[in-house]
Amino acid sequence: AIMAPNWLATEQAGGGLCDFLLTPDPVLSVPVGLWTSKRVEKAISWQVAKETVAGVWEHVREAATQPSRCVQAEVNHMSLDVHHCLGVIIIVAAFFALALIVRVTDVLLLYKKFGSWTKLERADEVAEAQIANQNGSPLLNSEAA
Repeated sequence: AIMAPNWLATEQAGGGLCDFLLTPDPVLSVPVGLWTSKRVEKAISWQVAKETVAGVWEHVREAATQPSRCVQAEVNHMSLDVHHCLGVIIIVAAFFALALIVRVTDVLLLYKKFGSWTKLERADEVAEAQIANQNGSPLLNSEAA
């Protein structure tokens, strides 16, 4: 159901909705307003801002609500430490190490195949030219010729 948050709090304060946990942030907010002139809008906005800074709205909210009659469950507010995330860190590190090993092996095998870095670079240029010829790229075909 879509309700204003104060209706939910009022219902829970009366002992209803005890099986539900009210979240502090609304999922959907539907603002409701009335059409006014710009002059009235500015005056009301200024007064609302002034009362908000003075803490009047908080005082009104506290006066209008009552504590819940529902039994409050104990909440553990412990935040996560590094050792809680150790498994994820190990998995990421393992995949990084595996990728590094694969890349180093690839470069070493190519170096062993071609014998030097200059021959490896030349073979790379030749392979790019062959791919460009197969795809029919006019830019790379003119460079290779």
